[in-house]
Amino acid sequence: QYRGVQNLSASLDVIASRYPMPSKIFLTGNSAGGAGVHYALPLVRKLYPEVEIEVVNDSGMGVRVQSSDGQISFADYWNSHAFFPASCNTCIAEDGTLNGYFSYQLSEDENMCMAFISSKQDEVISVGMVGGGPAYEEYLLGVTADLNEAYPERFKSLVANGAEHTFIIRQFNYSIASTTVKQWITDMLSESEDWVSKSD
Repeated sequence: QYRGVQNLSASLDVIASRYPMPSKIFLTGNSAGGAGVHYALPLVRKLYPEVEIEVVNDSGMGVRVQSSDGQISFADYWNSHAFFPASCNTCIAEDGTLNGYFSYQLSEDENMCMAFISSKQDEVISVGMVGGGPAYEEYLLGVTADLNEAYPERFKSLVANGAEHTFIIRQFNYSIASTTVKQWITDMLSESEDWVSKSD
């Protein structure tokens, strides 16, 4: 049904041939692509074992996918179980969430920073959760708090009130907690002290 791995692999072959020695890599995706960056990360790391990678998941902290058979996890929906190391028993939680995978990636790769951008009750992502927007907000704030506490130097989040879905492509100048998405990303890439977790 999907050709994501083939498309990504072909793209990375071209990128690696044209940019064999980048000083830094910015890896980001929106919506389903936000979730996809976590699958792309190990492939990018294999090609560039020593390069610093900045990962930004924009509105892709999905939990469930609605299908004709009800709710299923992203791993089942995308048939992506092969991406999870056998040693990572907590990469996929019993409820299908990938909190453990995010944490595993941060723990295994110290030359990588990770950021989440989302609204508290994302109108697209929250559809996949029992309890809708309020349930997604509770999940999102819990995950970001846990990761920020565990990896305070390498994980940050930017969380807006409301139900907006995706920011980097659609509304790069969107204001969240007295900054814009654009400025926050700029602070991340420039390793500014102003790059901190913020929430409306």
